[in-house]
This record gives sequence, structure tokens and C-alpha cells, in this order.
Amino acid sequence: MNLQQILEPIGISSPDARIMNSLKDKLKEILGSFDTTKRVIYYDYPLHMNIGDLLINLGTEQFLADHNINVWRRYSIFDMPDSIKGMEDDVVILCQGGGNFGDLYPIFQNGRERVLRLYPRNRIVILPQTVHFRSRERFFQSMEQFRTHGNCYIFARDNRSLGFLRQASFTQTSAMPDMAHYLWGKLLPITPRAYEAQPLRFVRRDGEAKSSPLLEGNASTVQSYDWPDTTTWSTRHRAGLTLRAIRFQNGLGLHTQKYWQWHSAQDRAIRDGVRFFSKYRKIYTNRLHVMLLGLLLEREVCAFDNSYGKLSSYRDTWLSGLEGLKWEPEE
Repeated sequence: MNLQQILEPIGISSPDARIMNSLKDKLKEILGSFDTTKRVIYYDYPLHMNIGDLLINLGTEQFLADHNINVWRRYSIFDMPDSIKGMEDDVVILCQGGGNFGDLYPIFQNGRERVLRLYPRNRIVILPQTVHFRSRERFFQSMEQFRTHGNCYIFARDNRSLGFLRQASFTQTSAMPDMAHYLWGKLLPITPRAYEAQPLRFVRRDGEAKSSPLLEGNASTVQSYDWPDTTTWSTRHRAGLTLRAIRFQNGLGLHTQKYWQWHSAQDRAIRDGVRFFSKYRKIYTNRLHVMLLGLLLEREVCAFDNSYGKLSSYRDTWLSGLEGLKWEPEE
């Protein structure tokens, strides 16, 4: 069996649209986790060129804007200061969602734990995250810090992550879809001059990679891509200049907000990514946000898992019944 046989063109269906709408609507429940009349700090916006994380951020910003949330400050993990002028105990801290709640990417988990220590009385909300720790000891040590804080709520991005949190006796938690779902109906494909004849094979090249029989069987006929391949040289060059400027300012101890310096680079990267994906009717991937982006753009997607089951856990929690999503057959 090859990619063409698995990815038969069917287009988006009404049942699929209803499911995608329901996931977008469910995100409104996040508003019940904090006082929406208070000032908000949005922490850990992505200061890198992973378009999956940029889509989470874009969906989050759209969500906050649509619900008139007063975002007072925005900080990445690299410029969150030890103290903020005007900070009061009723300020809410919203932490970016994603797939880095764990010990695979310690800089992000360490950053969240630092926020817990810096602001022990503020309401802290972790937006939807996949939970994955390789070290059981590190998991329970981290969760003890969240329990001790006492004013923190964690949205788990799938039921397995929710089970992990409850296993650690953390009760201020519930399951919630990824924030990128808020882009449903807002993120539209760019009509290409011509569609590619082959399906897009978009697979991980990092520590979460997992081999696939279909990849091996099609290696000679289908080129493989990952996030760096979706942006133009101009976009990467401008983003690099912006990042160097931001790092220079951080090195001088200038802990000012730098979100708007990065905002244009983020938008260019997402536009590049949407244009890249719009050329394909069919997508084969083990990246969660390629799967989600394909669904948002109403493409047909065939997915398989990363190294620890992130995609299948998400599928089983939220995407059952989607006709536009297929799964690589088990060998």
C-alpha cells in the first residue's frame, strides 16, 4: 500500500465541519478558569520558527481579542523579568499551550516553574498542553510545585495527559482542544496555480521522530519536508535579524516587551506555511500541527504517531468521526 492509496480525495464534509466547529466552540470554556475582567499577562509566546507553535499563538491571540481580554503584558520565556512594575496579585498569567509540558524541552517547563515561584498569589492558567515526562521522578517533582502554588489551572490537550495530571493528585485540570482550533473558519487556503500531484510527506526530523513503513516504501518517489522547508529565505532572514536584535536587548538586561518586534516575522512565517500547504490536496504526517493545519485548510490528512503517541492520543480525544482524517494502517 502506498500514500496515494491511503489518501483518497474526499474533501471536507458537513459532519467534519460540525466537529471542527464544536472544537472551536469548546475553547470558550477556558474563560471560566480566570476572572476575565482582570489584566492578563500572556507568557511564553513562541520566539522561534516552528509554525505549529506559531499557529497555537495565532489562535490564542485571536481568542483573546474576540473575548476582549485585557492583555496587559506579553513575554517570551527569554524576557520574563523577575519583577514587573505595576504587577498586582489579581493579574492573571496565561501560559502558552502546546506540547512542551514535560522534560523533553526543559527550558519551557523550567520557565513555567519559575513563574510559579515568582508569582505565588496570582492566578496562573496553563493553556492546552500535552504532558510527557521521560522521568517519573521529574514528573512528580514538577507537579508538586504546581500543587503547592494552589492557584493554578492546567488544561490538558488530551485525555491521556489529563490522566497523568490526576495521577499526580492535581485536581485543577480538565481536557481542552489545542488553541489552533480557534482558527477554524479564519485560516483560509491560498489557491495555488496548480496542485501537486503527489501527497505532501511532512515528517519529524527531531527527537520525537518515529519510523514508518510507508515512508520507507515511498522514499524514492516522495520528498520529505519539515518546518524549516515551509518558509522562504527572505522570511527566515528577516526573522533571524529580529531574533538577533531581541537577544542583544536581552543581553543588555532590557526586559521590555518585544512581542511586536517579532509579530511581523511570525505573520510572514504563517503566510509562507499556508501557501506551502495549500499546494497539496493530501497530507501525510506525524506532526500534530501539520495534521491540524491540514484539517483547518480542509485538506485530507493521513497521520501516524510521533515517538510517544501524541497524535493518536489527540485523535482519540477530539477527532473521532472525522472523515477527512485517516490513520496509517497498523502493521
